[in-house]
Amino acid sequence: MKNKRKFSKNLNQKESQIQAIKIVLFILLIVLISVLIFNYSSKFSPSAQKPSSLKEICNSFCETNQRTAYCFLSLKIKRELKGTCDELSTNSEYSSYNIERCENFSCAVDTTDKTCVIGLNGFWTTPQINEDCPQIEGKILRKVKSTDSAPVEGQICCREILG
Repeated sequence: MKNKRKFSKNLNQKESQIQAIKIVLFILLIVLISVLIFNYSSKFSPSAQKPSSLKEICNSFCETNQRTAYCFLSLKIKRELKGTCDELSTNSEYSSYNIERCENFSCAVDTTDKTCVIGLNGFWTTPQINEDCPQIEGKILRKVKSTDSAPVEGQICCREILG
């Protein structure tokens, strides 16, 4: 009987130790999952990175000689308002944004030879609703004036702008 009690006591102690180990492992697992979720979600939270101001963005384009981005990349100014750094720096309506004109390059589009396909290396296309060139992934297109006529009524001459 004594042996039976001793055996039962040892068994209860081992069960208690296993139960305690299981509880500790469970708590460690919850802590580990919480840490992983917190680290993963903070990388993608909208407040994790403060967006740069328009002035900083435009200054960066100018200082790094990114002519195409400065002159032709449309930035969201307000909910329904977009404009390029060049437009922000030259249009008095946007003077409150304090965007300085970039002196490193000119944003003028050269249209000396005014034939769309041959002289301007452009192409005729149907414009978007806002009368601009359609956006093609990886390219910045700009509407240019051409003296020749479009093959289809209403088309505009567009050409890729290179920095």
